[in-house]
Amino acid sequence: MSLPVFLFDDHSDSYCRWKDAGLRGLTAVHVDAHLDLKDEGFTGTLLEAIAACRTGEELAPYQRKDELEWYGFHLGNYLYPAVIDGTVTKIIWVIPPHLPGGGDLLEWAGDELATWKDLTIAEYLSLGLKGGKITGTLAGAALEICRLEDLDACGERLVWDLDVDYFFDRDDSIWLSPVDFAGELKRRAPNPLMATVAYSVGGGYTSPHQRFVGDLLKMKIQGCLPESLAAGLELVRRGDALLCRGDGAGAWECFDEAGKDPFYRPFIHLRKAQELQEKGDWEEAGHWLQKAGEHDPSLAVSDFDRAMMHLRRRNYAAALSLLERIEGRGLEEFSFSCFFSALIHVEKGDFKAAGESFLRLANHRNFGRLIDGVQAHVLFAAGINCLRLEEMEKAAELFSRALAIRPDNARAFSGRGHALAGMGCLPEAAADYERFLSLRYDYLESIDVHLTLGQIYRLMGKISRERLELQRVREKGFARLIP
Repeated sequence: MSLPVFLFDDHSDSYCRWKDAGLRGLTAVHVDAHLDLKDEGFTGTLLEAIAACRTGEELAPYQRKDELEWYGFHLGNYLYPAVIDGTVTKIIWVIPPHLPGGGDLLEWAGDELATWKDLTIAEYLSLGLKGGKITGTLAGAALEICRLEDLDACGERLVWDLDVDYFFDRDDSIWLSPVDFAGELKRRAPNPLMATVAYSVGGGYTSPHQRFVGDLLKMKIQGCLPESLAAGLELVRRGDALLCRGDGAGAWECFDEAGKDPFYRPFIHLRKAQELQEKGDWEEAGHWLQKAGEHDPSLAVSDFDRAMMHLRRRNYAAALSLLERIEGRGLEEFSFSCFFSALIHVEKGDFKAAGESFLRLANHRNFGRLIDGVQAHVLFAAGINCLRLEEMEKAAELFSRALAIRPDNARAFSGRGHALAGMGCLPEAAADYERFLSLRYDYLESIDVHLTLGQIYRLMGKISRERLELQRVREKGFARLIP
């Protein structure tokens, strides 16, 4: 029987295909630049409803096409419900070489996983390094993190869960040929039950002009990749290499040669459009976008997704320009524009401008019409930004608004505690930190809270309470962090 291979843009569609096939107890070989296991925004009731679904069609009401942490699953978190309901029981995350950089792999893994999930202390302490692989447990599933050359998944109940963004280096060049990759994957993780391939143009993870990598990968897995397309790929990669060396003229000779093939032609047009957008020539860029669309209407990309692509590549001016274009189209577009404009300003270190964007949204007359989870997420992010600006009273107010919507938001209690301590309201700050601990006592973040709470109790003259917090840090195995 031939291997079922599915190609789509939204990576969360993998979960739907696994459900459709009735697959459970899987080892997901997750080849991706991102883990896609965010746990934020899920409630027990929601997870139970998702787990009860037997098909992709039944999952549809819970699948979302954006990444603001709210009701449902999307391309950034679909593995979490898949793990919780037993569809996936082991994740092997195959990472591109640039992801950990040249630092300590185990230290990087702990920091990286904490950006995806509120790690419990047990999860953090489970992490270890053996034979070039990180091993541990996450959300009840076995976890491995490795590079392709260290992958060894023979004899397991496998699915290949592939994202095209894995193949792009930080400069957006193709660091590994999908043709070479497919053969190596087959050798190191043989006999999968299913393969899913995600373009991930939506959300800006893959540049529109690089989407063709997904098509080539699918064809190679299925054994039907024409030699002419493989040759075109090498022309594109040669052009990328020349571009990185500053030889724009030589690069475009390669790109134009590749574009003589009808398959590559629209992608070369999209590359030209992106280059022009980065230079601010929107009119000429529009011309090339139109030409690409004439070849293949499915290549059309929304202004929002294009903005996200520029954001992820730190082309901030282009991203802000596109976000400004969409903000007048409706409340959802306005919220995306304000929120992601704020994130751009945060990345640039302009926290004042970020605060203005956050508050434009948080104080908008129709803010209350947004989903509760979106409101709470925006208010929390705005509060964190106020802490950066040392605007403690404003921060405390924003965290209080977030807590009025989501009273179980532990991080909002921690944030408000920080703000109240900065205002000199030590008893109130201590009370908020204690509330955090009541919600997240067994989580990694509790260690910093114990230490901070100990300092507050010392300032309040409650030495026995300070000693108790330090004792809790020792009991949890982190005595080395006590000053």
